Amino acid sequence: MGEIADAIRRARNQLPGQRLLTPDPAAEPAPTLRSLSPSPAPAAPVREPERKPAFAVDSVDPENEAIILEDGPNAEACRHLALRLRSALDAQGARSVALVSAERGDGKTTVACDLAIALATLSRERDVALVDLDLRKPSIAKYLSIPHDVGIEEVLLGRASLDSVRVQVHLPAIDVFPVVTAQRAAHELIVLPRMAQLIEELERRYTTVIVDTPPAPLVPDANLILRHVPACVPVVRSGKTRARSVRRLMDCLPDDRILGWVLNCAPRSAFGYQDYYYGEGELEPESRWRFWRGKRGGRVG
Repeated sequence: MGEIADAIRRARNQLPGQRLLTPDPAAEPAPTLRSLSPSPAPAAPVREPERKPAFAVDSVDPENEAIILEDGPNAEACRHLALRLRSALDAQGARSVALVSAERGDGKTTVACDLAIALATLSRERDVALVDLDLRKPSIAKYLSIPHDVGIEEVLLGRASLDSVRVQVHLPAIDVFPVVTAQRAAHELIVLPRMAQLIEELERRYTTVIVDTPPAPLVPDANLILRHVPACVPVVRSGKTRARSVRRLMDCLPDDRILGWVLNCAPRSAFGYQDYYYGEGELEPESRWRFWRGKRGGRVG
């Protein structure tokens, strides 16, 4: 009787023309609460390096007219300055140097660009990097009028690779790493572990790394950068930089990092480049720079 009752119950549950629905052991199991929970968001992809054609700086029109692109007395004076800087870095065993200043408008970024260009003309290798770490008010890309779509800030945020940021300059052979988007809280990026990794990678790739920074007394960024960059060169501008600002700059810089000082827009001296090309041709303006060796003042080099 029990078997007959079971047969009748199964017949009632089965519709005409249909088979009984029984679970398939090979079928996918029903989702559980664990499988229905949202999965963690994937990490932001790192931009792969793009093949960007190299270009010549002298093929564009830099916004800053103080950028030296052609030969002349100022170019030769800048090469002398670059050679002295290179010698000072070699003596210290350093590859990277930060250009710092006391105030805005002292010419720090201009000097950084001109030094990178001058160093590149003195080498046959692509061994000079120009890096904009003035994340709050970047200027290098604008000063050189170089094309850019990804900035060094993306590397610090872990969203781009170093190669995707690099802008290759053909003549002279320098690699520029610009900033695209200004960062109001720049110090929060500089203290990330990626900052140390960035400097280490640049020093591994290049013989000389020129780093542009914001005015040191105004924001803490330059001091934070100097935790990773072993040397710095303060730039002061003749007739413009105030003495009290220089004192503030000296107070906030680590003394063991200073290679020397650059006096920008230096007045003409009795001895200089008046006999450019051994006295032939038209006379041109004198050198704009003087370089002091020493930590806090020192002698004129």
